Amino acid sequence: MTENRELLVDVKTGQSRVAIPHRPVVSSSKMTWRGFHHERHAIPGFAADGVYHLNHVVVVQLKGTAKVEGTVSGLRFDKEVRPQQVSLIPAYAVISARCGQCQEFAMISIEPRFLARAAHEVGGVGQLELTPTIAVDDPLLASLVMGLDHEAESGCPVGNGYAESLASMVAVHLATKYSTQVPRLRESTGGLSRRQLAQALDFVHANFAKDVPLTALASVAGLSPFHFARLFKQSTGLAPHQYLIRVRVEHARGLLVHGNESITSVAIQVGFCDQSHFSTHFKRIYGVTPRVFIQQIAQR
Repeated sequence: MTENRELLVDVKTGQSRVAIPHRPVVSSSKMTWRGFHHERHAIPGFAADGVYHLNHVVVVQLKGTAKVEGTVSGLRFDKEVRPQQVSLIPAYAVISARCGQCQEFAMISIEPRFLARAAHEVGGVGQLELTPTIAVDDPLLASLVMGLDHEAESGCPVGNGYAESLASMVAVHLATKYSTQVPRLRESTGGLSRRQLAQALDFVHANFAKDVPLTALASVAGLSPFHFARLFKQSTGLAPHQYLIRVRVEHARGLLVHGNESITSVAIQVGFCDQSHFSTHFKRIYGVTPRVFIQQIAQR
């Protein structure tokens, strides 16, 4: 598989190159994510002159305070970037920048068409233009990016649906907070119809052990992914990926009660990538680990 990396394009030559020449510490290259990509880097510094990204790029500073200076879209900046601060470089915004300090950061790149779909969902019209932003405090955006970082590092244990939900929330956040045209959120009342909810729940219960992409689940209800996710949560109180996890854990509990299989075997059967991730979610829902649960059953 060819490694998927974020690219920069040189304005003068038109040639493209890898945005960060160092190998990423964490990457979503092996994931089957569509429309967005994630990397985490630890580098001694960087320099870029007259280049642009093909995608919208959000960067979250992780460790250390780094002094960054340069220009983006003709605007001069000279800032100290502190941990958890975020920066946004819109697609095709020409940037020249320098940083000579060691730093660690996470970055997500979002394809313009992925952002456009999200903007349409929240009432945006026409071409969406984002505003370049350097070193600002945005805890929500930082937490969403770090959620994707965790998914990429752990091999997407819940499945692509969770990553798609996170990326959609990033896109909507960018469209509503960092766009020159701030769209108005469409009102959603009443949640899914009874038929849509029944179809969605049936689909989850029939496919819970597989990877259930948000796009596939939304199509069952005849809705776009973002609109479906909002209505599903209104109807159930849970995001789609949270409901999927609960169904997996509930089925696993039944297997542990009635069977003699190992915890690892049960975890794989219900769709978790390993015992560790299964145990984490089982304890969050039932208050004890699967091993303790089995011991409690044996004592009855």
